[in-house]
Amino acid sequence: MYLQRRNRILRQTPAIRAMVAETVLTPNDFIVPLFIDEGTGVELEISSMPGYFRRSIDGTVKEVKETVGAGGFQCVLLFVKSKDELKDNTGKEAWNPDGLMQRSIRAIKEAVPDYRGHDGCGA
Repeated sequence: MYLQRRNRILRQTPAIRAMVAETVLTPNDFIVPLFIDEGTGVELEISSMPGYFRRSIDGTVKEVKETVGAGGFQCVLLFVKSKDELKDNTGKEAWNPDGLMQRSIRAIKEAVPDYRGHDGCGA
C-alpha cells in the first residue's frame, strides 16, 4: 500500500516546523550546580550525589573558570552551606552582605569579569 498523498500539514508554517523539529541540546542549555562551603581548600564529596563536591570559594572559582572555558557552559547555580548557628526563622543570613553566597558571587565576578551567562544566567 502506497500513500496517494503526502500530508505536509506539519510543515506549513515556521512555527509548526519548529514545534515538531528534533530537539537539539548544546552546552548553553545546561546549568552547572556548584556547592559551596566555608573555609579554604575544602573539597568534600557529597555522599548522596557521587561525583559532586562541596568546595570552598577558592575551589569554586577555579571550577567556574574551567566550566566556562570548557565547551560553552554558560550557567551556574550556586548552593551554599551556611553554618547552623547562622540559620534562623527569619533568614537574616540571606541579607548579610558578607554572607557566603554574597562572597561567592563577588569572587566569581572578580575572577571571570566578562562572564555574563546566557539568558540572564551566570554569577
